[in-house]
Amino acid sequence: MVSDEDYPFFQYKPIKDGDTWDLGGRIIEALHTPGHSPGSVCFLDKANRILYSGDTVNIGIIIPNKPEGTEKDLAIYRDSIAKIWNRQEEFDKLAIGHDGGLIDKGIVKDYLDLATGILEGSIVGQYEEVGIRKGVVARLGAAELWYRCDA
Repeated sequence: MVSDEDYPFFQYKPIKDGDTWDLGGRIIEALHTPGHSPGSVCFLDKANRILYSGDTVNIGIIIPNKPEGTEKDLAIYRDSIAKIWNRQEEFDKLAIGHDGGLIDKGIVKDYLDLATGILEGSIVGQYEEVGIRKGVVARLGAAELWYRCDA
């Protein structure tokens, strides 16, 4: 945990869901979107209709393996993706954290359908080893979701 003692010239302020910043006439809103990691956030720029999705939405998403399984984290991720998709009228493009620049927002719906299908059992991934990734992966449209993933 970062404290004021660690950085005496910097006042730490945690980002909360719904926080906004005025960047000189450009308002950015934080959306807490856990799943890939507990602290994942996206930033919505309504005026320019861009969602900066960071690691929440990429071409490939990893839900790391845990001894107790990944279904709980997958459900949390699905809920975060549903939260983003419920706001889809406010953005057209995503600025993703990896794998490219601006992409179409339709990938969010692909991830929502993919995560829902995995959780409901209508979509079943297969074990693969690709590069550093080793785990179960399922694909739908533009989305590639690695779960029960060791790397």
